[in-house]
Parts: sequence; C-alpha cells; structure tokens
Amino acid sequence: MVPILLLPIIFIFICGKIQYMEMVEKAKEYIKKYELIQPRDQVILGVSGGADSVALFRVLLSIRDELELKLFVLHVEHGIRGQESIADAEFVEALCAKYGVDFECCNVDAIGTAERDGISVEEAARNIRYSLFEKKARELELNGPVKIAVAHNANDNVETILFQMVRGTGVKGMCGIDPRRDNIIRPLLFASRNDIEEYLVELGQNHRTDSTNFDTTYDRNKIRHNIMPMLSEINPKAISHINQSAEILRNIWSAEEARARTYLKDELLIDEVVAESEELQMVIIHQWLISHTCHAKDIGTVHIKAVKELLYATTGVGVDLPYEGRVERVYNKLKFVHKNVASDGKGIFRWQMKTKLFNNSKELVIPVDTYTKWINYDNITGALELRTRAAGDYIYTTQSGGRVKLKDYFINEKVPRDKRDRIPLVCVGNEVIWIVGYRLSERFKIHNDTEQIIEINVEEY
Repeated sequence: MVPILLLPIIFIFICGKIQYMEMVEKAKEYIKKYELIQPRDQVILGVSGGADSVALFRVLLSIRDELELKLFVLHVEHGIRGQESIADAEFVEALCAKYGVDFECCNVDAIGTAERDGISVEEAARNIRYSLFEKKARELELNGPVKIAVAHNANDNVETILFQMVRGTGVKGMCGIDPRRDNIIRPLLFASRNDIEEYLVELGQNHRTDSTNFDTTYDRNKIRHNIMPMLSEINPKAISHINQSAEILRNIWSAEEARARTYLKDELLIDEVVAESEELQMVIIHQWLISHTCHAKDIGTVHIKAVKELLYATTGVGVDLPYEGRVERVYNKLKFVHKNVASDGKGIFRWQMKTKLFNNSKELVIPVDTYTKWINYDNITGALELRTRAAGDYIYTTQSGGRVKLKDYFINEKVPRDKRDRIPLVCVGNEVIWIVGYRLSERFKIHNDTEQIIEINVEEY
C-alpha cells in the first residue's frame, strides 16, 4: 500500500507526465495537419536559448527517433548583449552536447549591419538569422530534404496580427503567421507562451531569458507587455480565440489565392479581372505581381492599389515597382515588364518574360525551342524572376540531386567571360531554373507525374 503522505507527490508526477505528453502529442498532430515534417527529414533548429526555442528543441528531440529525423541546431550570436549573449551561446551548446545534437554558432554584427543598411537592429538581426538558416539548408540539401524550424508560438501570432493591424493591413496581414512558408516551419504555433513555460517546468528544463524582451522602446514589446495582458483580462481565452479567427481567415485567404491563381497568365485580361469583386481583384493582382518577381515581400498594398487603378486607366499608362519592375496597360491587358539591364560595353540589353500555366496531359508534346521552355510548375516554391547572374546562384545538373555553382557551370561549358553577365536567367531566389539559350535545371524538367506545367518564353526587346 502506498503511504498516504506520498499520494500528493504521485498525483503531481502523474499529472505533469500527462501534460508533458499532451504537448508532444499536440505538436505531432499539428505537424501532421500542416505537413511540416516528413520521416527522415533534416531539420535545422534556430535555438536562441529562450523558452520558446528550447521547448521546440525538446519537442523535436522527443519525436526524433520516431520520424528518423536528423537535427541540427544553429545559434546566432548577434553581438548585441555582450557577455549575456555569449552565455546564451554556451548554454545552447551545452544543451546540444547533452542530447547529441549537432551544434553550430555564428557570431555576427547586427548593429553594424543595421547601420550599414539603414534599418533597425531588430530587422537586421532577423535578416541575418534567416540568411544563415538558408545558407545552412543549401549545404545540407545534397543529403535530402531540409526544413528550417523556428519557435513562433500562439502569442507571437497574436502580437504579429495586432502589429500589422496598427500599421495598416489587409486580409492577408490579419491571417497572422503561416505554419509553413516554403521550407520554414513553425511546429509550436499552436501553443501559448504559458503552455510552453509549463511544459519546460514539467520537464525540469531550464532556459535563458533575453533582457531586451522587457525593453518597451520596441513596439512589439509594448504590445507584449501592455496590450496582451489587457486582452487576457477581458477574456482569459483571448489568445486562443484570436488564433482561431486567424486560422479561419487563412483558410478563406487560401481559397481566394487558389481562385486568383487561375488568372496567372503572362498578361492580365482587364475585362476578366474587373468582373470580379473588389476584394478578389486585389488578390488577383497581388498573386499576378508576385508570380513575376522573387521580391514578393517588397510588393505592398500601395503597389497593388496602384496597379488596380490601371484597370480603369487609358492605354500606355504604367506603374513602376520595386527592383526594376513595371506594369503597363496595353489596350485591354495589363503587361508586366522586367527592366533588367546588362551591358557589354557595346549597348544595353533588355529581356521580358511571358508565362502560361496549364495542366499536364498525355496528349501534350514538349516544344523544342531555344527561347521557350516547359517547366515543372509542381516544384516551384517561390516567385519567378528574370535577371542576370548574381552571387550564390546555382543549378541542378543531375537527376540524383547534384548541383553546381553557376560560375562553375559557365567555366565548364567554356562560356566566354564577357558573355556571362549578359545571359538571362529564370530563377527562384538563387536557384537557377533555366539558363536561357543553354540548359534547364534537372529539378524542373517535365515527368509523367508532373501535374502542372508553366510555359516560359524569354525574348529580347
């Protein structure tokens, strides 16, 4: 018989164990629901040492064997908080050593970067982090699929929604943070900050606290420490309810995006667009614009509204966009013009890209044309861009996943040095899909199981 004095201790232990398992099971359900991780994925974890990222580490550690995951921790020391920041790095390194997880620390100068780029330190730090995450992902890609896991939670989502509403946003901004964006995943987005802290207490897992989190000179901290507690006073379930509303909006937005994608042709037919509701017109224009550029985050509401006004303008009127993009009204169509420029000392060269999206079928015959290619649209996860070469460009040259730097490809193919800067490239970020006039990436060739095809025509003008 168990002594009566031990019963409360046993009860607390059992309850704690149940809650601990509940967090892991909820995470597994969330991961499955949004298809965040697949068996045998490589997962890069951004671990700062704070409660959220340490909880993410422990959750993924608990399912590592079940899903045969290979975990890598990347810690970024921003050079902002002196010895405190160094202690964070040492804490994360020790945590990884304890559980046998690969660890890498990158020391950077966020303050110097912010001054150089004319942005806030917070934004500079974020840009550096994600750049390093993507760099690490590219290193690991040859060994299989790679995901980048970051520790945003339900509170972060509400803070983001409120922040964007204050600045001015549309439906997309009110959808909050996506559970997944390309290869970036957020497995703890379902959990509140309180859930995470309780989970760590149950595990007996300590963590670090960033002193800047309490600095209310930062706008986000004003929302976190002043507004969020007031919302919870009004309704203890405020965080949960706002997240539920955001999920509903995300589903609605996804449906609208899917409908808008049916308009993703090279040119927008004005009569078709104006026949839709005002709200869908904005979605169509947004989707159409980002399909022509990899700088999607720089396309804002002001640009979408300006292009929308072209629907009711006269022919010849145009709108300039970031990164040398321009939309022009040509009779009953809107046309996107890429004003990419390169020079060989003899003149200026410009190209434009035309696209057409359609479903694959057995009856289709792939055209053989130097300046028109059919590309596997299923594998495109970002916005297409037509440009000349840039640092970090690469292309897949074998079906088994081998890739080479674009520079090395040009050298191997003996492309004259003075010609390399004038060759148009169709890219998504730094991945080259098509070296126009030369070759197509193996990753984007058409196969029997390809569902959608995008036809791309590149011509000089």
